Amino acid sequence: MSDRAVVIWVDSQGEQTLNIYVTASGVSSIRTQIAALSNAVPIESSEGTIAAISGTPTVATFPSVRSNARLHFQAASGSRGSLLIPAPVTSIFLTDGVTVDPTAITALIAAAVGNLLCGDSTVAAMFVGGELVQTKFSGIASSPVFTP
Repeated sequence: MSDRAVVIWVDSQGEQTLNIYVTASGVSSIRTQIAALSNAVPIESSEGTIAAISGTPTVATFPSVRSNARLHFQAASGSRGSLLIPAPVTSIFLTDGVTVDPTAITALIAAAVGNLLCGDSTVAAMFVGGELVQTKFSGIASSPVFTP
């Protein structure tokens, strides 16, 4: 059985992005670890029910949710899955400022391996790598903020 979760992140500029996660046992630990590595904060999360989450976004090098660290995972079958860290903190990158340093995200890797489902619905067995990616738009940039 798998769980599908939706998390809405907000950055210090008020822009929002929506990420969808498919897991074997719930998104909580993955969401917590991504939040610890992001300048954005999750403001809504649903996995069957909606839970409002509070916090204050950080103004830093990557303050916008349009900047993401894309992390690649692979299942034993060879199937791949990925996670995004919106508005990532700079300390997770190597000196090139683009490549993710796996030693800086060990807790997130531990939360994802054995839990994150890859494309063929098998769990991630290992972290493959990650890089900084930038987008020009956000799918829910004008979505109203949920207030319970």
